[in-house]
Order: sequence, then structure tokens, then C-alpha cells
Amino acid sequence: MRNNQTWRWALVACGGLIGVGLLNLSLTPAEARRPAAADKCCVATLDLNGVLGTLDEREVREKELQAYIQTLQSKLDDLKKQAQQAQEDLKILPERTRDWKAKREEAIRLAMRLEGEDKLSKALVEDERKKLSLDLFTKIKDAAARFAQREGYLVVFSNDSGVEIPIEAPEQQVQAAMVGRRVLYRADGADISQAVSQMMNTEFKAR
Repeated sequence: MRNNQTWRWALVACGGLIGVGLLNLSLTPAEARRPAAADKCCVATLDLNGVLGTLDEREVREKELQAYIQTLQSKLDDLKKQAQQAQEDLKILPERTRDWKAKREEAIRLAMRLEGEDKLSKALVEDERKKLSLDLFTKIKDAAARFAQREGYLVVFSNDSGVEIPIEAPEQQVQAAMVGRRVLYRADGADISQAVSQMMNTEFKAR
């Protein structure tokens, strides 16, 4: 009787092992590498500035932005030349004459227009830089999420462990920097910055 029970338990154990083996064989290599649900505790870090600095898309769009800035600057330079020429013309005209008054009015109008266009250009450039930064941040965030889901990471922190606490700053700022620190320590293998950057560059080239 005892021998029969022993054989039954042995058969159950063998069946369980065979089932596990078949399950593992049915998984793809990528799935086999992922942690099981009970083992999902993987945390990664990502250096936002590091990824930004290696993105091919950032380089291309920065060149486009520089071309836009140059276009605005060319318009300002032309307007500046007109304003300067009006000032030069004003010097050779007899004061208080009709022509002098008309040229003086033109010079003032050009100076005011130049000042306004300069402020407008700076505002436009600032807005374009802000939109570029926000767009790239959103794309990095999306790429990090897709990479984490594929590789089995549950959380991805923005890595600020390399940022130094400002010792010379007021105490309130120092306290805020310490309390706001997101990553106190990370192992080298926990950073996915390079992998995410490579993935984004590959996708950008394939677009």
C-alpha cells in the first residue's frame, strides 16, 4: 500500500516537471527572458539629457530650428539697414523742413518696428525651442515605456543621481534638491538610456 502511494506521488511530480518543460518550450526567446508575474520587480533608470544628446532626430530638428532663426535674423538685418539708412538721410537734410520731418517720422517708425520685430523674433524662437523640447521629451517617454514593456521593466525613473547638490545655494534650495532627488543609487546594469536611444535612432532612420 505504501509503495503504491509512493509511485502515485512520483508520477504526479514527473507530470508537473513535464508540464513546466512544455511551457518553457512554448515561449519565444524574448518571452523566456522576461520575468514571471511573481518576479516582476525590475526597475530601470534613464538619463534624459544623455538620451537627448544622442538622438539623431534632435540633431536634424536643431538644424531646422537654426535655419528658422537665420531667416528671422535676415529679416531683422534688412530692417536694421533701413533704419540706419533713414538716420543717415536725416543728417543731410535741413532741419525743420518738410523733407526732414517726413524722414524723421520714417526713422522713428523704422526704429519702433525694428524693436517690435526683435521682440517678436525672440518670442517665436523661444516658443519653437519649447515645442521641440516638449516633443522630444514626449517621444523619449513613449520609447522608454515601449522598451520597458517589451523587456519586462515595471518602473523607469529619470536618473538624476549624477546631479550635484548645490552646496553654495541657500539652505532652502539645498533641502529642496535633496528631498526632490529621485534616484539615490543605481547599479550600472539598471540604466536603459543607451538601449532606448538606439531604438529611437533606428526608428527615426526607418521613418
